[in-house]
Parts: sequence; C-alpha cells; structure tokens
Amino acid sequence: MRTKTLPIIVSVFILVASCKKTDTLSSVHSNATSNTVTATGLGLRFGALVNKSASRVQGSTDPFPGYPFPVDINNNLQYCYNLNTTTAVSYLTTEIHVAYTRMAVDHEAWINDPVGEPYKTNLVNTFSAYKNAGLKVLFNVNWINPDNANPNGPGLGYPTGSNYAIFLSNVLGYLYNHDGHVYPDLVVMENEEGNSNYVQVTTSNATKYVDILSSGAAVCHGLTPSIPCTNGGFYCRNLVYLTYQWLQSTQNQAAADAFVAKCLPLHSITELHTYGVPDEVTKWSSKVSQYSGIDFINMHWYEPQYVQGWDVSLGDPTTIDENNISGEMGQVMAYLKSQIPNKAINSNELGQWTPSTTLTTNFLNALSTTSSPDMQIMCWYDGDGPVHFSAQALRNTNSNQTTHSLRAQGNTFAARIQLP
Repeated sequence: MRTKTLPIIVSVFILVASCKKTDTLSSVHSNATSNTVTATGLGLRFGALVNKSASRVQGSTDPFPGYPFPVDINNNLQYCYNLNTTTAVSYLTTEIHVAYTRMAVDHEAWINDPVGEPYKTNLVNTFSAYKNAGLKVLFNVNWINPDNANPNGPGLGYPTGSNYAIFLSNVLGYLYNHDGHVYPDLVVMENEEGNSNYVQVTTSNATKYVDILSSGAAVCHGLTPSIPCTNGGFYCRNLVYLTYQWLQSTQNQAAADAFVAKCLPLHSITELHTYGVPDEVTKWSSKVSQYSGIDFINMHWYEPQYVQGWDVSLGDPTTIDENNISGEMGQVMAYLKSQIPNKAINSNELGQWTPSTTLTTNFLNALSTTSSPDMQIMCWYDGDGPVHFSAQALRNTNSNQTTHSLRAQGNTFAARIQLP
C-alpha cells in the first residue's frame, strides 16, 4: 500500500456523466448533425464537466471562458485555465471518450445580461456545440451561486418555488426557441443543496428548496417532450453525517463508527463524537424525505472520501493511503433509498481527491459494478481546486484554452471507461 507524506490540503474536480444506450435521457432531444462521440463500454454511462465552474459563466464572449484562476497543485500555486468550447467538444468526444457533459445557467447573470444578450447568446452557442457533436447535456439551472453565500456577496436565500419555476421556464423556452427546438437532456435544480458554500443553511431555506423541486418538476414534466429532472446533488460530507445518524438509529453506534472511520479524517471523527452532527446537517435532514416530483436522486461523491479536510496540525496522521476508495458509497445510497423510496440514484458529480491512477481504476471499477438502475448517469469533475486534497483534473489545466495534455490519471480514466 503506497503512502504519501501530507502536504497542505487542496481541492480539484472533474465531472463525468453516465448513461446506458437505453436510459431516461431520451434521444428525442438530440439535434446532432455531426456525431463525434466515441464513447463505448462504461463511457456510455459517463460524461465530464471540463471547466472549473458549471454555474458561474458570465463576463466573457464564451460561457466557459479561458480566464486563469489560482489553484494549488502539489503544494505549488499555479493558474488554471478553462477550455474554450471548441476544444472542450474535441476533448470530451475524442480524448476521454464520454457521452455527456455538464453546463449551467446562473440566475444573476441571466437577469443582468446587458443589451444584445451576450450571456444568453453564448450560452445557446455552447449548448448547440455540445448537442451538434452528439453529446447529451446535463443542465444545472441555478438561482443560487457561491457569491450568494459569501459575506461579500448578495447573501440571498432560495427563491419561492413559483419564482424558480418562472426562471426555469424562461431558460428552457429560450434554449428551445434559439436552438432548433431542443431541450437539455436533464435538468438539475440548483447545485449541492444543503452546502453552506452556496446558501445559508436554515430550516426556511430547506423548506423553500423542497418547494423548488416540486415546482420545477412540474415545469419539466409539463413540456413536450418532457425533460427528466433531479435535485442539485447531496454534498458528500453532508451525506456522511446523514448516513452516520441513520446508522445510529437503525443499527447501532458501532456500525455508525465503523462507517465514519472510512469516510472522515481522524480529527473530524473526534469532533463528531465531541460535538455531534453539525447543526446545518440536522436542519436539512428532516426535509430529505419530502423531496417529490424528481425522476431520480442526485448525489455527489469523491474518493478517497476520508481525505477531505485532512489536517496534520489538528492531529491527523502525517501519511495517508491515497490509492484505496472508502467502499462506503453503498451505505450512503442505502440511506438515500430509505428516505426517498422507489427512486434510482445517479450522480452529476464524481471525482478523485488524490492523483493516484490506482485510485482512478479502483473507483471506476466500483462504479462499473453498481447494479441498474442506479448510477446509470454519472458525471466526473475535470478541474483543479484550491487545496491539495480536493478534485484532481484529468488534464493539465495550467495550459491555455486550446493546448493541454492528459495527466496519468486522465490516461487511466480514458482507457478504463472504454471497457465494460
């Protein structure tokens, strides 16, 4: 088992969405004119988000601009670049061989679009480029963005369900009317509900979010053809705490402790035993069973799960196994199914928190054996984050918009997903 001395923690991420040839993302939505998708095997169930943010795309002539943003790679500061749309299409279809991608619309950018509507126009152009290449699009419709939760940002909470439904209807109508009567293949309502990085986690906001889901689902299902829809994606750390509570109540403390031992760093386990589950998690937990209208459950998950927040200064060990997955995603899925019965579970955000190629293989092998109907739609996050143990991109992101190369884990990923 290879171990590695821990540097300062960093985060990075790539998304891959997955789907079988016959899945809920109907081909009637496709307007592909020159299908360049080369996905086979597991790749038919996968997609990728190839830029740092799927939601914050304003301020450029390209909704996925090439502006640099700071990240920490192997404890060294560098500047990371997004791919432009043309390069992204080629990268997705011919280099990593996926069938999906993920993009998003942001409410603030939408309503503040200046005269001439460059934001909306470029959003449509990017959407069209993906669809014309034969890629299916997983589409986040986000009222909330990170600035809303930032002390220096607007500080807005969730809208009412009716206001969100109006926004969603306007966005889908605009895409349909400006891109040959085509809709996205999946609507994802908000991003990571219950994550305080996006919205202040209060009982009121949790109640509003439940209303958003039912109102948004009514919009998606009322269209012709109807569009599948899902929640924003349960944040993986919150899922660990929620599953811990569930195991305490349905099994025993020993089962709950065995679970978190594989999913949390040592200092977080100590804090959990001392202070209990964080307040923001308990405010959300009572609302999970009230989710209604969505076609499946969306969860986010990274491996190795236990490295998130790893901090030697807080008592965590100085070495860590960076190759092996937690093996506990199944427990988390069992919790979700207990709260929202009769729904398949998929993910529009998966990824790895260390660059180990062994980890890449182990995680993809585990995902490939997930029983249908679960995990038939998956999306890998292909971007670099701000701390050491966070999302790790498949490609070198310090290149410009058009020049890049696959990292070792990227080559492993591209080869593995072409197999069953």
